[in-house]
Amino acid sequence: EVVAFKNLKRLGAAGNRIAHVPKEIGELEELEGLWLHGNQLEELPSTVGNLRALQNLSLSGNKLNAIPEDVGRMHSLVELTAAGNNLGELPHGIGNCSNLKVVHLHGNDLVEVPTELCQCTALRTLYLQ
Repeated sequence: EVVAFKNLKRLGAAGNRIAHVPKEIGELEELEGLWLHGNQLEELPSTVGNLRALQNLSLSGNKLNAIPEDVGRMHSLVELTAAGNNLGELPHGIGNCSNLKVVHLHGNDLVEVPTELCQCTALRTLYLQ
């Protein structure tokens, strides 16, 4: 169980066949980096919003249709990488991520630039291609 590692700072589980992230992931309050790219994820639990220390979230190359609204509580988030999924939009709460500097969203189903990103005043790099 991942919750056994309460003091974990970085969790890398990229390039596997992970299809489910347990809701207990939100109990890893010290987590600063979470790399889940290249898996089989179709959804994330809303408890990821409890990861207030998280700075890097890598979700590229999964099957995500949405990112939970609760991601807006991740005020320490600096980089969000979610390219190559099935995202049609971003959660409105993403605008609350005031430290967000880098966002990778290319290869999704977006039809417009997410207006929520306009609230991210620290944003310096945005990949939509």
